[in-house]
This record gives sequence, C-alpha cells and structure tokens, in this order.
Amino acid sequence: MKTSELRRELRDMDDDELYNRLVETRQELFNLKFQSVTGRLDNVARLSQLRREVARIQTIAREREIAMFEDEFASAAAAETRQKVARASVAAAVEVAREAALKEDEHADHEEVGDAESEEANSQSAPIADVAKDDAESGEA
Repeated sequence: MKTSELRRELRDMDDDELYNRLVETRQELFNLKFQSVTGRLDNVARLSQLRREVARIQTIAREREIAMFEDEFASAAAAETRQKVARASVAAAVEVAREAALKEDEHADHEEVGDAESEEANSQSAPIADVAKDDAESGEA
C-alpha cells in the first residue's frame, strides 16, 4: 500500500478504528522485533514500515485531540465573549436609562423654574394693569 493511500485510509477511520489499528500495529511490531532478536526475521524493512505507521497513527490521533481542545476553547471563548457583550449591553442600557432620567429631571426642573417665572411675571404685571385701568377710568391718562 502506498504511503498516501495509507494516510488517507488512516484519516478516514474514526477514533475507535484508529485506536484498534494502533494496537494491532504495535503488536505486529513487537512480534517482528522478537523475531529479529531470535534471528527468524525475513523482512527487516517491515520493522521501519511499522514504526512509521505507528508514528502516523499517533500523529493523526494527536491532531484530532488538539482540534477537539481548540473547538472547546473556541466555544468557551465565544461564550465568554457573548457574556462580555451581554454585560456591556446591559451596562450601556443602564447608562442610556440613567442619561434619559437625568434629562427628564433637568426638563422637569426647567419647567418648574419656567412656571415659577411666569407666575412671578403674571403677579408683577397684574398690578400694573390694574393701575393703568384705574388711571383710564379716572381720566388721568
């Protein structure tokens, strides 16, 4: 089997199949090493092929593990970002409400001052109007 075909085959396996393949490959490697020590090994190149296959399987397993943690981290980071945005939105809403309340209070204070000034102006203009009216009746004007 070509190396590219082996890689494709390994990557297409799910985690359980990959684990089983790793166990089988390690067992075969152990048996070949034992045969090598006893002098009964016919194909010495098969040892290096199996060592590389074990390394490939471990690499693929590690890549999947890293991807899984990155996904968890990304989702945790996204959740934290959503919480920060929500807190910021709440804080902004509170600030807007606070500003609106202040404006409303200022407007109410301004109306009260305006009402007091108009009442004061009316009370001051009433005697003047009465005097002018009295003058007109008496003919002094």
